[in-house]
Amino acid sequence: MSFKNLLLATTVCGAILLSAQPAFAVDDAEFEALKAQMQMFASKLQELEGTQSALKKENEALKVQNTKLEAKNAALEHNLSMTMERTEKFEKMSEAQMQTAAADIEPAAGDVSNGMLIPGTDTRVKLGGYVKIDAIHDFEVSRDGNGEDFGLYAAIPLDGSSEREQGGNTRIHARHTRVNLTTTTPTDYGDLKVFLEGDFMDSQGSQTTTNRASFGLRHAYGELGPVLVGQTWTNYMDLAAYPESLDFVGVAGNTLVRQGQIRYTHTPEESGNSYSVSIENASSDYIDATGSTLDSSVEKFPDVTAKARFTGDFGEFSVKGVGRVLEVYNGATTSSDDEFGYALAASGKLNTWGKDDLRFQVGYGDGIGRYLFDLAANAQSAGWTGTTGNVETVEAVGGYLAYRHWWNDDLRTNVMAGGTKVLDNPDFLDPATTNEKVYSANANLIWSITDKFDVGAEYIYGHRETESGAEGDLHRAQMSAIYKF
Repeated sequence: MSFKNLLLATTVCGAILLSAQPAFAVDDAEFEALKAQMQMFASKLQELEGTQSALKKENEALKVQNTKLEAKNAALEHNLSMTMERTEKFEKMSEAQMQTAAADIEPAAGDVSNGMLIPGTDTRVKLGGYVKIDAIHDFEVSRDGNGEDFGLYAAIPLDGSSEREQGGNTRIHARHTRVNLTTTTPTDYGDLKVFLEGDFMDSQGSQTTTNRASFGLRHAYGELGPVLVGQTWTNYMDLAAYPESLDFVGVAGNTLVRQGQIRYTHTPEESGNSYSVSIENASSDYIDATGSTLDSSVEKFPDVTAKARFTGDFGEFSVKGVGRVLEVYNGATTSSDDEFGYALAASGKLNTWGKDDLRFQVGYGDGIGRYLFDLAANAQSAGWTGTTGNVETVEAVGGYLAYRHWWNDDLRTNVMAGGTKVLDNPDFLDPATTNEKVYSANANLIWSITDKFDVGAEYIYGHRETESGAEGDLHRAQMSAIYKF
């Protein structure tokens, strides 16, 4: 029974008793007092009814507000889930993909969670890159062109050459400076990521006056879920295992290829492992023994690469391979010849003590060519002679070993050594100019003054030897400053 009904029943019963029993008769004063009391009860009852009505309205408003809060909470939980998922994916990325350190092998598309939201869209955009200044001094050798800007170990001047006789060379430039743009747009299939980057290594300008350099394309690709389409580092590369060097190329025996590709990567759930395959732009690089201008490379089929990457507390380890068709066309005889080339490699980054790590790569191939940078510098995938119209692949092996030690949170040292050895050059190539071995050793000290400003110094030694036994050495000192944005 409600309070209202209880009060009404009590009042009625009291009135009946007063009127029915003479023994309970009261005088006028008492009756007026009872009447006043009843009126007070009625007033209180009306007040309570008003309060109850107000409470009902407030309760309804709270229900509506609660419904809205539940909807907002559901949206927040969804956003949190998406953020956690993206964070997990980001944590699974290799260290080299997550930071732009002093090394020139940098991340591709980076994290844009703090990027600017384009008005009227759900796309976030972030501008990035760095300004890099290099001061380079070569001892006992003078260079012109790209060889004075970064390590071209396969083209080190040989003893007795004019470049060797001229003596040392000093070069200060900012051509490694780069600018990139990353966008991320959420879709029903995951985040659509687009990355565009360029630097100033495309061509050299005159050092006489303005030192201008051309802006050239580095990366331009889109990525949605497991599919990547565009130009970026070849799937054959392992960025996590790439040594940190102030030099643009780094150590001998490495891989340094960017090209157009279509790549698919499978990453099992709750696993940092990944398995990727790609078809990539082909280039039949070869040494022409005849010097004929009528000869040209033919690219009928794309290069095909595959890689398996395994991660854990130990670090990361990758095995990879590439298959390619090398073909040369002879315009004089309107005929062509081709050979199948391939390469296999293993690489990784192993955690050692504290933040230290050991990085390595070893690769072998017959027709491996440009997938070893030292061979790419001389187009040494294969040899071609117009005399017989034959193409012969070049068999070679190459690799490197690098150790990074952190003295403290801001100061680190990288020590690395690597090389490329040609196991079988075609007999018809000129032994005086055809390389047989190339190797280098680098050591640096890099100080992160802030998280956006690095300075460092590096010593580089390089050695080149041809089939005829001619040799050349490079001794280089380099200092660099990197301002990131």
